[in-house]
Amino acid sequence: MFKFLKLVQNENMKSFRRFSTLVMFIMLLCALVFIGVVNKHYETHDSNKTWQQQLQAENHDLQKQFKANPDEHTKEALAINTYRLDHALKPTDSTSFWGSVKDAVNGMQFVMIFAIIIAGGIVSSEFGSGTIKLLLTRPVSRSTILLSKYVSTLFTLLVFGVACFVFSCLIAAALFGFDGLSSPYLFYSEGAVHEGSMLLHIFGLYGLQMVPAIMFVTVAFLISTVFRNTALAIGLSIFGLMAGSLVLQFLARFGWSKYVLFANLDWSPYFNGNGPFQKGMTLGFSATVLAVYYLLFIAFTWIIFKKRDVAA
Repeated sequence: MFKFLKLVQNENMKSFRRFSTLVMFIMLLCALVFIGVVNKHYETHDSNKTWQQQLQAENHDLQKQFKANPDEHTKEALAINTYRLDHALKPTDSTSFWGSVKDAVNGMQFVMIFAIIIAGGIVSSEFGSGTIKLLLTRPVSRSTILLSKYVSTLFTLLVFGVACFVFSCLIAAALFGFDGLSSPYLFYSEGAVHEGSMLLHIFGLYGLQMVPAIMFVTVAFLISTVFRNTALAIGLSIFGLMAGSLVLQFLARFGWSKYVLFANLDWSPYFNGNGPFQKGMTLGFSATVLAVYYLLFIAFTWIIFKKRDVAA
């Protein structure tokens, strides 16, 4: 175990000492600052109205909409707005602390791309430079070496995710202060509005983003190991990240599309009530499908790496 942890530590040191990794952190910070500045200078609310008046006007429109077309989403929105008015709870819009932090969750797209770039080169670069031969002379198995690189990649993803959250909190505090810091997260369940922790809600949003992040990082790691080509690993993985939704739109008319990897990456519909991609899909179903894909990716990666002739 000590040797394994030492290998992981060495991989982490190599990753975080690279100048390119520092550039990624700076780019992430700049992207989050940009999101915060946009929220600061392009406020969409009507400054001539109080938030109570805005909610009352919104409720008036929602009531008309509900009469014309009764649906659960409109009912939930009405209930939450009414609860806010009754309990004097100001909405957490983009110009509040938590609203800004919540918007910054979009920065996880950059985190995914950066993690893919690192995963796409962590194995193939060893083959390209010839250092893989020296690495395999260590008194540890090939599986242990490969696992240390994979764990290091996931650790890097986690560090970028934590950095995204910390940066967003600092930026929100600098731009908007701590307005609404004590505001609860409101959600509608079993016919009533409930209060929850806004911090836990934000963590949940990050957790949902980590699901596709781990899968795409694993795909990049697989391609990097199997084809020993950094550009191919990064290119295909980022293409999948960007084009996945378009692929689903094309396949939506086919019932079997629910077994496609992309169809099971977004778990948010299971929590926000929007409904799954296909009928019959549940959180357990998507988790099972992803688990199968994940095990196949990992097994294929390990089999190829263990049998590969490094002299080739």
